[in-house]
Amino acid sequence: MKVCSKFGLLLLMFTLLLVSSAFGKIVPNNEAVEGLKVENVPHDDGGGLMLSWKPLPKEKRIIEYRIYRGYTPDSLFYIGKIPVDAKMGVAADTMKYVDQGWTFFVDATSRAKLKHEKGQKKGTKGAEVLFRTVPRDMKVYGPMMDHYRILVVIPDKEYMYHTKMKEFTDIDSNEDGTVDTTSTILAGMKLEQLKYILTKLTVGKEYYYAIQALNMNRSASPLSEIASGQTTDDPPEKLKEFYAVAVTDKKQMQFEWSLPVFTDDQKQFNIYLYDEFDDQHLIFTRPDAYPYTPQTNAIVPYDSIAARFDAFNPANMKWYKFNIGEQDRQDQETLAKDEPIPAESITSAILPKPPVHFTVKDQPNDKGDQLQVYFGYPYYGLSKLTYNDAFTKLTVNYFISENSMYEVTRLILTINDTTKTEKTEYVLDNKLEFKVNWDHTQPMEIKGTFVCKHKGQEPLPDDFAITHTFRFDPEMQVVIIDYPPNEQMKEQIDYYYQVYRINHTSEVYRYAKELSFREREYVDKIAYETVQFRGTPRFSLDKKLLYFSTYLSVVNYKDQYPFYTQAIYLDQLKQQDEEIRAEIAELQKELETVTDKEEIEKIGNRIALYTDYIEDKPEIVKEANQLKSDKERMKMLYKAHCTNIRSFEYYIRKTDGQGHFIDTPVYTAPNGEQYIFPKQNWFNNDEIITLVAVLLFAALVFFMIKAARKGKRLYIRPIAGIQEIDNAIGRATEMGRPILFVPGLSSISDVATLAGLAILSKVAKKAAEYDTRILVPCRDFIVLPIAQEIVKEAHYEAGRPDTYDKNSVFFITQAQFAFVAGVNGIMIREKTATNFYMGMFWAESLLMTETGSATGAIQIAGTDAVNQLPFFITTCDYTLIGEELYAASAYLSKQPLILGTLKAQDYMKLLIVITVVLGTILSTVHLTFFMNWFPDK
Repeated sequence: MKVCSKFGLLLLMFTLLLVSSAFGKIVPNNEAVEGLKVENVPHDDGGGLMLSWKPLPKEKRIIEYRIYRGYTPDSLFYIGKIPVDAKMGVAADTMKYVDQGWTFFVDATSRAKLKHEKGQKKGTKGAEVLFRTVPRDMKVYGPMMDHYRILVVIPDKEYMYHTKMKEFTDIDSNEDGTVDTTSTILAGMKLEQLKYILTKLTVGKEYYYAIQALNMNRSASPLSEIASGQTTDDPPEKLKEFYAVAVTDKKQMQFEWSLPVFTDDQKQFNIYLYDEFDDQHLIFTRPDAYPYTPQTNAIVPYDSIAARFDAFNPANMKWYKFNIGEQDRQDQETLAKDEPIPAESITSAILPKPPVHFTVKDQPNDKGDQLQVYFGYPYYGLSKLTYNDAFTKLTVNYFISENSMYEVTRLILTINDTTKTEKTEYVLDNKLEFKVNWDHTQPMEIKGTFVCKHKGQEPLPDDFAITHTFRFDPEMQVVIIDYPPNEQMKEQIDYYYQVYRINHTSEVYRYAKELSFREREYVDKIAYETVQFRGTPRFSLDKKLLYFSTYLSVVNYKDQYPFYTQAIYLDQLKQQDEEIRAEIAELQKELETVTDKEEIEKIGNRIALYTDYIEDKPEIVKEANQLKSDKERMKMLYKAHCTNIRSFEYYIRKTDGQGHFIDTPVYTAPNGEQYIFPKQNWFNNDEIITLVAVLLFAALVFFMIKAARKGKRLYIRPIAGIQEIDNAIGRATEMGRPILFVPGLSSISDVATLAGLAILSKVAKKAAEYDTRILVPCRDFIVLPIAQEIVKEAHYEAGRPDTYDKNSVFFITQAQFAFVAGVNGIMIREKTATNFYMGMFWAESLLMTETGSATGAIQIAGTDAVNQLPFFITTCDYTLIGEELYAASAYLSKQPLILGTLKAQDYMKLLIVITVVLGTILSTVHLTFFMNWFPDK
């Protein structure tokens, strides 16, 4: 024990010496962070505060700054940290942390009880006010929810099928001392059913912050001074770009603008017209698409402008100016331009040509989570051009953009040198070499035409070609592509494509993707809905339940109900209908006493709206409401909900970003549907060739095993390393020295380890027959008992159970080079005559085999580690290369199951080689059909 204690003390001193030499002297962490300030984040929705403070000196060896927050100064909870390099410190004079957006609050895995933060010295401020993360104790987190904005994330299945209908009663105390109660049907859930709860700062609420630094010894500094800040809902930020274009022959205005950085507080965009008297008129409004990217452009017909501004006269467009305002949810608005801008008057002749053959379809061979959007003719571009010194050889690196309508099979390139050199690419490997006669002082053109597969679509126009211009720059000594661009390329380069989509429960299009002029296809990811989002829940401490509103958006039903929602419980639906009917009755009574026309019209509109909501419903809702079971009704509504939120209609806008754009019509499928739904596919047809190969291989394995069991002799190529195993064991027996067998350094899950253990079985049996000692050092603790059992069984099979020594198979260590040191020591001490290395090896291979070679032992190695094979081949007498390691077990055992599998593999490899050779020959003579049978990846 004294020796161990002294050794431990020496080890501790050595560790401290290393640490001090690496980091220098550690200054005590007794200095608090200073200069903490809390400021409002501008242009947001009042949900962000920015912290700043002065970092501690690098001599303190700080590894992280911890941030604590609370709505009172006496209860601060850990919310995040900023890691710091302990050696380098912080170079800046100020550190910043932004507390913004939705942050984690609590979930079912949170701590059970409220606990103070660790590492706080008694009597300090930190020991009194700092707490760890919020616990899952409702007594703690329940009241805290009143001080934050709450977003609850609930798994779909839990919300739809495992909630319990509960009646929640609100109790309100009146000024006269009476009590009012209101009962509401809600969905009751336990915290364990939720995914998690998120929080966001509340507008106008004061929050308190403190910072604490931890050094590399995990010692905490004194707590900083507690600083506070209050969030404000600021007006939106100013849009940087806004363009107004009047297309006179189409009688419409086209507007385009940029998006702000902060988009979570957008409510809508408003476009204003200013007349000759500088009076402002609202001519266009579009709601935001939060949380998705909204549209960045709009078309406003003259008739629509005239409906809002009676005096509008498009003939006097020069009188008018335009501006756009971004409005937030507090109805604060910021205009993009300090001064309104005039409109650019154009005709549609200068607008871009619309993309042709716009198509949307279900992506084939997928899991029902993708839609394919494609358009236009194929495109090829030049990625790189290289040349020789005499400018007589030009290497062209190109790329092709295609789509499902026009799949390119051949590319024909023509260079306009003196010989008009033309070459056809049958195998599209993105590289082609030309022999040219190029006057490199002049620009040169290369024209590309296509040959495409025909799938019933219109063929490419006869004159369709893409021409690139390139020139040699003598100063940079490189070839510059598309300089200057020709007229055909200019129209493509100046414009890009915007893909817009809207699902069957939305009211506004979303900006799905921006495509460059080179792209012709976009695969839209349609994710499956997995969660439901709900706002601040009510809670009951007695029942330990959280209560959520119960609704589900079903479908975009007429423009009147863009988010048509339904209660998920029948009793709740009946309660709502009764409340609406009671409201209608009250309005009808009120209507009898009102005489003002405007008030009568207003009440009549409300009655009509309520009546319409009760009587006019989507068919799926009517059908679901006829069901008597809540479970069946929810199942039907949820299925409709999932279908509608994943059904999209699309259109493409081609634009230059400055108001010059043109739209495709909304895509309509051949069956008349505009909303396209992604469908699941049972099979991936692109992998049929793989299925055929698997079935063929399975058949080969079956017949080879059957043949082996019938006694047919299956030829296996002799492997020198395996044939010499008997001689190597015999040599060890003659010399009276032990055998060393290393089954690799990997775990039992590695195939090479399993192959090595199979060889160990045969080597151990032969060693037992010769009564030769075998040593098996192991690195993996799972491999150890398996190897022990293999060696033990080998001795029993050899009829020598008495010679089995359980200590001959032993564990050394899991440390890689420590294990090698132990094995090398065994070789030297035991003077092993034969060394086997069978399995997976890494950088240690040469260290072991060099030692074995120095002791004069015969060494036989086998591994599938390509990087280690050169070392084994150099230092060992025999080496099993790659798959020879796997063949060794079949060679040694002669078992029909293993022999048949091995022969089946050999025949399959032969078939693959024949396929490669055949494909190469056919491709060489420009017959690519065989190559195209196989998938690209």
